[in-house]
Amino acid sequence: MTQIAVKLSADLLREVDHLVACGVFPNRSAAVRRALEAVVSAQRGRAVDQAYADGYRQVPESGQELAVATRLGVQAIDDEPWERWW
Repeated sequence: MTQIAVKLSADLLREVDHLVACGVFPNRSAAVRRALEAVVSAQRGRAVDQAYADGYRQVPESGQELAVATRLGVQAIDDEPWERWW
């Protein structure tokens, strides 16, 4: 691992320390590491979403494909044994 220096506002540091004191994180480093992992993961998710949207715009579903998907969705709902959920 590589150590880096990060400047935080007093308010943010107080919040991080509160999370550590409550046992949410074992220490400040773990809290900052988890926050950065969450940001990186969210950005990767946005990139995947954007790639999917771009691909869909390039090759959208046809009317026939949408009709088949709708029919299969309705069939799946009809085939669900709803009585077991009640």
